[in-house]
Amino acid sequence: MIVSVTQLNNYIKGVMDLDETLNFISVKGEVTSCKMSHGNIYMTISDDGGQIDCFSFGDLVTQPEVGVNVVVTGKVRYLPKYGKISLFVSKIQLADFGKNYLLFVELRDRLQKEGLFDLARKKALPKLPKKIGVVTSRTGAVIRDITDVVSRRQPFTDILLYPVHVQGDSAEDEIVDGINYFSRTQNVDVVIVARGGGSNEDLSVFNSERIVRAVAACPLPIVSAIGHGVDFTLTDFAADQRAVTPTEAGELVTVDVITLYKYIDDCLYTLSTVAENSVRTRQHMLSRALYSMYSVVGSAIQQRKNFILSTLSEMQWTCQQLADKRQQQVEMSLQKLSDNNPAKILSKGYAVVEKNGHRVTSSGQLTTGDEVLLKLSDGSANAVITASEVNK
Repeated sequence: MIVSVTQLNNYIKGVMDLDETLNFISVKGEVTSCKMSHGNIYMTISDDGGQIDCFSFGDLVTQPEVGVNVVVTGKVRYLPKYGKISLFVSKIQLADFGKNYLLFVELRDRLQKEGLFDLARKKALPKLPKKIGVVTSRTGAVIRDITDVVSRRQPFTDILLYPVHVQGDSAEDEIVDGINYFSRTQNVDVVIVARGGGSNEDLSVFNSERIVRAVAACPLPIVSAIGHGVDFTLTDFAADQRAVTPTEAGELVTVDVITLYKYIDDCLYTLSTVAENSVRTRQHMLSRALYSMYSVVGSAIQQRKNFILSTLSEMQWTCQQLADKRQQQVEMSLQKLSDNNPAKILSKGYAVVEKNGHRVTSSGQLTTGDEVLLKLSDGSANAVITASEVNK
Protein backbone atom coordinates (compact mmCIF):
# COMPACT_ATOMS: atom_id res chain seq x y z
CA MET A 1 0.00 0.00 0.00
CA ILE A 2 1.24 3.46 -0.91
CA VAL A 3 -0.02 6.55 0.96
CA SER A 4 0.75 10.24 0.72
CA VAL A 5 2.72 12.18 3.31
CA THR A 6 -0.45 13.90 4.44
CA GLN A 7 -2.28 10.59 4.82
CA LEU A 8 0.57 9.16 6.89
CA ASN A 9 0.81 12.19 9.13
CA ASN A 10 -2.95 12.27 9.67
CA TYR A 11 -2.89 8.56 10.57
CA ILE A 12 -0.11 9.13 13.13
CA LYS A 13 -2.05 12.05 14.59
CA GLY A 14 -5.20 9.93 14.86
CA VAL A 15 -3.35 7.13 16.65
CA MET A 16 -1.80 9.56 19.14
CA ASP A 17 -5.07 11.38 19.76
CA LEU A 18 -6.69 8.08 20.76
CA ASP A 19 -3.94 7.25 23.27
CA GLU A 20 -5.29 8.27 26.68
CA THR A 21 -1.80 8.31 28.22
CA LEU A 22 -0.69 11.03 25.82
CA ASN A 23 -3.78 13.15 26.47
CA PHE A 24 -2.77 13.88 30.06
CA ILE A 25 0.81 13.35 31.07
CA SER A 26 3.44 14.95 33.35
CA VAL A 27 7.07 15.07 32.16
CA LYS A 28 10.16 16.06 34.14
CA GLY A 29 13.20 17.63 32.49
CA GLU A 30 15.61 20.58 32.34
CA VAL A 31 14.57 23.72 30.47
CA THR A 32 17.32 24.07 27.89
CA SER A 33 15.67 26.80 25.81
CA CYS A 34 12.70 29.05 26.34
CA LYS A 35 11.39 31.95 24.27
CA MET A 36 8.28 34.10 24.25
CA SER A 37 6.75 34.93 20.87
CA HIS A 38 3.41 36.66 20.22
CA GLY A 39 2.45 36.05 23.86
CA ASN A 40 3.06 32.29 23.65
CA ILE A 41 5.84 30.23 25.23
CA TYR A 42 8.09 27.95 23.15
CA MET A 43 10.55 25.86 25.12
CA THR A 44 12.53 22.65 25.09
CA ILE A 45 12.98 20.32 28.05
CA SER A 46 15.74 17.72 28.05
CA ASP A 47 17.41 14.99 30.02
CA ASP A 48 20.47 12.85 29.38
CA GLY A 49 18.62 10.72 26.84
CA GLY A 50 16.57 13.14 24.76
CA GLN A 51 14.48 16.28 24.44
CA ILE A 52 10.98 17.37 23.50
CA ASP A 53 9.55 20.67 22.28
CA CYS A 54 6.83 22.25 24.39
CA PHE A 55 4.23 24.92 23.66
CA SER A 56 1.97 26.89 25.98
CA PHE A 57 -0.28 29.88 25.77
CA GLY A 58 1.30 32.60 27.83
CA ASP A 59 -1.79 33.21 29.94
CA LEU A 60 -1.78 29.63 31.19
CA VAL A 61 1.74 29.36 32.65
CA THR A 62 4.66 31.53 33.73
CA GLN A 63 7.77 31.48 31.53
CA PRO A 64 10.49 29.44 33.31
CA GLU A 65 14.19 30.25 33.26
CA VAL A 66 16.64 28.25 31.18
CA GLY A 67 18.56 25.78 33.32
CA VAL A 68 15.89 24.90 35.85
CA ASN A 69 14.28 21.49 36.27
CA VAL A 70 10.53 21.49 35.73
CA VAL A 71 7.58 19.12 35.74
CA VAL A 72 5.28 20.06 32.88
CA THR A 73 1.75 18.71 32.55
CA GLY A 74 -0.21 18.63 29.33
CA LYS A 75 -1.03 16.56 26.28
CA VAL A 76 1.20 15.29 23.50
CA ARG A 77 0.13 16.29 20.03
CA TYR A 78 1.43 15.37 16.60
CA LEU A 79 1.53 18.26 14.13
CA PRO A 80 0.91 16.70 10.73
CA LYS A 81 1.72 19.87 8.81
CA TYR A 82 5.30 19.85 10.16
CA GLY A 83 5.70 16.15 10.97
CA LYS A 84 6.69 17.01 14.54
CA ILE A 85 5.62 16.13 18.06
CA SER A 86 4.99 18.86 20.63
CA LEU A 87 3.87 18.81 24.25
CA PHE A 88 1.05 21.30 24.78
CA VAL A 89 1.64 22.46 28.37
CA SER A 90 -1.10 23.63 30.71
CA LYS A 91 0.89 23.54 33.95
CA ILE A 92 4.55 24.02 34.95
CA GLN A 93 6.00 23.13 38.35
CA LEU A 94 9.49 24.42 39.12
CA ALA A 95 12.07 22.13 40.73
CA ASP A 96 15.78 22.68 41.31
CA PHE A 97 18.36 23.71 38.71
CA GLY A 98 19.14 21.12 36.09
CA LYS A 99 22.36 19.19 35.72
CA ASN A 100 23.38 20.85 32.46
CA TYR A 101 22.84 24.31 33.90
CA LEU A 102 24.86 23.52 37.01
CA LEU A 103 27.70 22.21 34.86
CA PHE A 104 27.52 25.39 32.79
CA VAL A 105 27.70 27.61 35.89
CA GLU A 106 30.58 25.58 37.38
CA LEU A 107 32.61 25.88 34.16
CA ARG A 108 31.78 29.58 33.79
CA ASP A 109 32.90 30.40 37.32
CA ARG A 110 36.09 28.35 37.01
CA LEU A 111 37.13 29.99 33.74
CA GLN A 112 36.25 33.40 35.09
CA LYS A 113 38.51 32.86 38.11
CA GLU A 114 41.32 31.97 35.70
CA GLY A 115 40.88 35.39 34.09
CA LEU A 116 39.74 34.15 30.67
CA PHE A 117 36.87 36.65 30.65
CA ASP A 118 38.79 39.66 32.03
CA LEU A 119 38.33 42.92 30.14
CA ALA A 120 42.04 43.72 30.55
CA ARG A 121 43.06 40.84 28.27
CA LYS A 122 40.68 41.74 25.45
CA LYS A 123 42.39 42.98 22.27
CA ALA A 124 41.29 45.94 20.17
CA LEU A 125 39.90 45.26 16.71
CA PRO A 126 41.95 46.43 13.70
CA LYS A 127 40.77 49.59 11.95
CA LEU A 128 41.03 48.48 8.31
CA PRO A 129 41.77 44.75 8.15
CA LYS A 130 43.04 43.44 4.84
CA LYS A 131 42.09 39.83 5.61
CA ILE A 132 39.32 38.44 7.83
CA GLY A 133 39.20 34.82 9.00
CA VAL A 134 35.79 33.23 9.55
CA VAL A 135 35.13 29.97 11.43
CA THR A 136 31.60 28.85 10.55
CA SER A 137 29.60 26.55 8.31
CA ARG A 138 30.39 26.54 4.59
CA THR A 139 26.69 26.80 3.78
CA GLY A 140 23.87 28.83 5.23
CA ALA A 141 23.07 32.48 5.80
CA VAL A 142 25.93 33.21 8.23
CA ILE A 143 28.83 33.23 5.74
CA ARG A 144 26.63 34.97 3.14
CA ASP A 145 25.69 37.74 5.59
CA ILE A 146 29.31 38.29 6.61
CA THR A 147 30.53 38.26 2.99
CA ASP A 148 27.81 40.66 1.87
CA VAL A 149 28.45 43.26 4.56
CA VAL A 150 32.25 43.09 4.22
CA SER A 151 32.05 43.35 0.42
CA ARG A 152 29.76 46.36 0.70
CA ARG A 153 31.70 48.20 3.38
CA GLN A 154 35.30 47.20 2.55
CA PRO A 155 35.47 45.72 -0.96
CA PHE A 156 39.28 45.51 -0.79
CA THR A 157 39.18 43.05 2.16
CA ASP A 158 39.60 39.29 1.63
CA ILE A 159 37.63 36.68 3.60
CA LEU A 160 39.27 33.36 4.48
CA LEU A 161 36.71 30.73 5.48
CA TYR A 162 37.63 27.77 7.68
CA PRO A 163 34.52 25.57 7.18
CA VAL A 164 33.22 23.68 10.21
CA HIS A 165 30.09 22.00 11.51
CA VAL A 166 28.52 24.26 14.13
CA GLN A 167 26.63 21.50 15.91
CA GLY A 168 26.87 17.76 16.18
CA ASP A 169 29.52 15.32 17.32
CA SER A 170 32.39 16.72 15.19
CA ALA A 171 31.61 20.41 15.76
CA GLU A 172 33.79 20.90 18.84
CA ASP A 173 36.95 19.46 17.27
CA GLU A 174 36.44 21.30 13.99
CA ILE A 175 35.83 24.68 15.65
CA VAL A 176 38.90 24.29 17.88
CA ASP A 177 40.97 23.31 14.82
CA GLY A 178 39.72 26.37 12.93
CA ILE A 179 40.63 28.80 15.70
CA ASN A 180 44.02 27.13 16.19
CA TYR A 181 44.69 27.30 12.44
CA PHE A 182 44.34 31.09 12.39
CA SER A 183 46.26 31.36 15.68
CA ARG A 184 49.12 29.37 14.21
CA THR A 185 49.32 30.89 10.72
CA GLN A 186 48.25 34.44 11.64
CA ASN A 187 47.47 35.01 7.97
CA VAL A 188 44.50 37.25 8.80
CA ASP A 189 44.02 40.41 10.86
CA VAL A 190 40.92 39.39 12.79
CA VAL A 191 38.81 36.22 13.28
CA ILE A 192 35.03 35.83 13.42
CA VAL A 193 33.54 32.73 15.08
CA ALA A 194 29.89 32.54 14.07
CA ARG A 195 26.74 30.51 13.68
CA GLY A 196 23.06 31.31 13.20
CA GLY A 197 20.29 31.15 15.74
CA GLY A 198 19.02 28.01 17.39
CA SER A 199 18.02 26.46 20.67
CA ASN A 200 20.30 26.25 23.67
CA GLU A 201 21.09 22.69 22.65
CA ASP A 202 22.09 23.88 19.18
CA LEU A 203 24.42 26.52 20.67
CA SER A 204 25.74 24.35 23.50
CA VAL A 205 28.95 23.42 21.65
CA PHE A 206 30.09 27.01 22.09
CA ASN A 207 30.07 26.44 25.86
CA SER A 208 32.82 23.87 25.34
CA GLU A 209 35.86 24.45 27.55
CA ARG A 210 38.20 23.58 24.67
CA ILE A 211 36.64 26.17 22.38
CA VAL A 212 36.64 28.83 25.08
CA ARG A 213 40.33 28.21 25.82
CA ALA A 214 41.19 28.27 22.10
CA VAL A 215 39.44 31.65 21.77
CA ALA A 216 41.20 33.06 24.85
CA ALA A 217 44.62 31.82 23.67
CA CYS A 218 44.30 33.20 20.12
CA PRO A 219 46.85 36.01 19.53
CA LEU A 220 44.49 37.60 16.99
CA PRO A 221 41.40 39.63 17.91
CA ILE A 222 38.28 37.44 17.86
CA VAL A 223 34.65 38.49 17.40
CA SER A 224 31.91 36.04 18.39
CA ALA A 225 28.58 36.07 16.56
CA ILE A 226 26.64 33.11 17.94
CA GLY A 227 22.85 32.85 17.88
CA HIS A 228 20.84 36.00 18.41
CA GLY A 229 20.96 38.93 20.79
CA VAL A 230 19.29 37.07 23.66
CA ASP A 231 21.65 34.09 23.38
CA PHE A 232 24.87 34.04 25.40
CA THR A 233 27.61 31.40 25.38
CA LEU A 234 30.95 31.12 27.17
CA THR A 235 32.64 31.76 23.82
CA ASP A 236 31.02 35.23 23.86
CA PHE A 237 32.61 35.93 27.25
CA ALA A 238 36.07 34.87 26.05
CA ALA A 239 35.94 36.71 22.72
CA ASP A 240 37.44 40.18 22.41
CA GLN A 241 34.08 41.49 21.24
CA ARG A 242 30.58 40.05 20.83
CA ALA A 243 28.19 40.71 17.96
CA VAL A 244 24.49 39.94 18.24
CA THR A 245 24.33 38.80 14.61
CA PRO A 246 26.82 37.76 11.89
CA THR A 247 25.93 40.94 10.00
CA GLU A 248 26.92 43.03 13.01
CA ALA A 249 30.16 41.04 13.26
CA GLY A 250 30.99 42.07 9.69
CA GLU A 251 30.21 45.67 10.56
CA LEU A 252 32.34 45.60 13.71
CA VAL A 253 35.51 44.51 11.87
CA THR A 254 35.11 46.86 8.90
CA VAL A 255 34.67 50.52 8.12
CA ASP A 256 32.10 51.81 5.66
CA VAL A 257 34.51 53.11 3.01
CA ILE A 258 31.80 55.19 1.38
CA THR A 259 31.23 56.98 4.66
CA LEU A 260 35.00 57.13 5.16
CA TYR A 261 35.53 58.60 1.69
CA LYS A 262 32.81 61.17 2.34
CA TYR A 263 34.37 62.01 5.70
CA ILE A 264 37.78 62.43 4.06
CA ASP A 265 36.24 64.54 1.28
CA ASP A 266 34.50 66.74 3.88
CA CYS A 267 37.78 67.08 5.77
CA LEU A 268 39.64 68.02 2.59
CA TYR A 269 36.95 70.56 1.72
CA THR A 270 37.13 72.02 5.22
CA LEU A 271 40.93 72.13 5.06
CA SER A 272 40.77 73.76 1.63
CA THR A 273 38.29 76.37 2.85
CA VAL A 274 40.37 77.07 5.96
CA ALA A 275 43.53 77.29 3.83
CA GLU A 276 41.89 79.67 1.34
CA ASN A 277 40.57 81.88 4.13
CA SER A 278 43.96 81.81 5.83
CA VAL A 279 45.75 82.72 2.57
CA ARG A 280 43.24 85.48 1.88
CA THR A 281 43.69 86.85 5.39
CA ARG A 282 47.49 86.64 5.07
CA GLN A 283 47.32 88.39 1.70
CA HIS A 284 45.24 91.19 3.20
CA MET A 285 47.65 91.49 6.12
CA LEU A 286 50.62 91.45 3.71
CA SER A 287 49.03 94.15 1.55
CA ARG A 288 48.47 96.32 4.59
CA ALA A 289 52.00 95.65 5.79
CA LEU A 290 53.45 96.47 2.36
CA TYR A 291 51.37 99.65 2.16
CA SER A 292 52.55 100.65 5.62
CA MET A 293 56.11 99.72 4.71
CA TYR A 294 55.95 101.68 1.45
CA SER A 295 54.53 104.65 3.32
CA VAL A 296 57.25 104.51 5.96
CA VAL A 297 59.98 103.80 3.42
CA GLY A 298 58.67 106.53 1.08
CA SER A 299 58.64 109.02 3.93
CA ALA A 300 62.13 107.94 5.00
CA ILE A 301 63.41 108.18 1.41
CA GLN A 302 61.94 111.65 1.03
CA GLN A 303 63.56 112.72 4.30
CA ARG A 304 66.89 111.26 3.15
CA LYS A 305 66.49 112.96 -0.21
CA ASN A 306 65.83 116.32 1.42
CA PHE A 307 68.76 115.77 3.77
CA ILE A 308 71.07 114.86 0.89
CA LEU A 309 69.93 117.81 -1.20
CA SER A 310 70.42 120.12 1.77
CA THR A 311 73.83 118.63 2.45
CA LEU A 312 74.81 118.92 -1.22
CA SER A 313 73.67 122.54 -1.22
CA GLU A 314 75.71 123.27 1.87
CA MET A 315 78.70 121.45 0.39
CA GLN A 316 78.34 123.43 -2.86
CA TRP A 317 78.25 126.71 -0.96
CA THR A 318 81.24 125.66 1.18
CA CYS A 319 83.14 124.53 -1.90
CA GLN A 320 82.33 127.80 -3.62
CA GLN A 321 83.58 129.71 -0.62
CA LEU A 322 86.79 127.67 -0.57
CA ALA A 323 87.21 128.14 -4.32
CA ASP A 324 86.73 131.91 -3.99
CA LYS A 325 89.23 132.00 -1.15
CA ARG A 326 91.73 129.91 -3.11
CA GLN A 327 91.21 132.18 -6.12
CA GLN A 328 92.01 135.21 -4.01
CA GLN A 329 95.09 133.48 -2.62
CA VAL A 330 96.23 132.54 -6.12
CA GLU A 331 95.71 136.07 -7.35
CA MET A 332 97.67 137.42 -4.39
CA SER A 333 100.44 134.90 -5.03
CA LEU A 334 100.51 135.79 -8.71
CA GLN A 335 100.70 139.44 -7.75
CA LYS A 336 103.62 138.73 -5.47
CA LEU A 337 105.29 136.67 -8.18
CA SER A 338 104.70 139.46 -10.62
CA ASP A 339 106.11 142.01 -8.26
CA ASN A 340 109.18 139.87 -7.68
CA ASN A 341 109.71 139.03 -11.34
CA PRO A 342 113.45 139.79 -12.14
CA ALA A 343 112.49 141.13 -15.54
CA LYS A 344 110.22 143.65 -13.97
CA ILE A 345 112.96 144.59 -11.47
CA LEU A 346 115.46 144.97 -14.30
CA SER A 347 113.03 147.25 -16.11
CA LYS A 348 113.41 149.63 -13.25
CA GLY A 349 117.14 150.08 -14.01
CA TYR A 350 118.61 147.20 -12.15
CA ALA A 351 121.05 144.68 -13.64
CA VAL A 352 122.19 141.15 -12.85
CA VAL A 353 125.97 140.64 -12.61
CA GLU A 354 127.46 137.24 -13.48
CA LYS A 355 131.07 136.17 -13.34
CA ASN A 356 132.12 132.97 -14.95
CA GLY A 357 128.43 131.95 -15.21
CA HIS A 358 127.71 132.54 -11.53
CA ARG A 359 125.58 135.31 -10.20
CA VAL A 360 127.47 137.96 -8.20
CA THR A 361 125.60 139.03 -5.13
CA SER A 362 128.40 140.76 -3.21
CA SER A 363 131.10 143.25 -4.20
CA GLY A 364 133.49 141.08 -2.27
CA GLN A 365 133.20 138.56 -5.08
CA LEU A 366 134.79 140.99 -7.52
CA THR A 367 138.33 142.14 -7.99
CA THR A 368 139.81 144.71 -10.28
CA GLY A 369 140.15 143.41 -13.79
CA ASP A 370 137.34 140.75 -13.50
CA GLU A 371 135.29 140.36 -16.60
CA VAL A 372 131.58 140.20 -15.81
CA LEU A 373 128.33 139.89 -17.75
CA LEU A 374 125.66 142.46 -17.11
CA LYS A 375 122.07 141.33 -17.80
CA LEU A 376 119.69 144.20 -18.38
CA SER A 377 115.93 144.31 -19.07
CA ASP A 378 116.44 144.49 -22.80
CA GLY A 379 119.72 142.64 -23.23
CA SER A 380 123.21 142.07 -21.82
CA ALA A 381 126.72 143.67 -21.90
CA ASN A 382 130.26 142.63 -21.03
CA ALA A 383 132.21 144.77 -18.58
CA VAL A 384 135.61 144.85 -16.80
CA ILE A 385 135.81 145.73 -13.14
CA THR A 386 138.11 148.63 -12.63
CA ALA A 387 137.54 148.96 -8.94
CA SER A 388 135.36 147.28 -6.25
CA GLU A 389 134.48 148.36 -2.76
CA VAL A 390 132.75 146.62 0.04
CA ASN A 391 130.50 148.80 2.22
CA LYS A 392 131.49 148.64 5.82
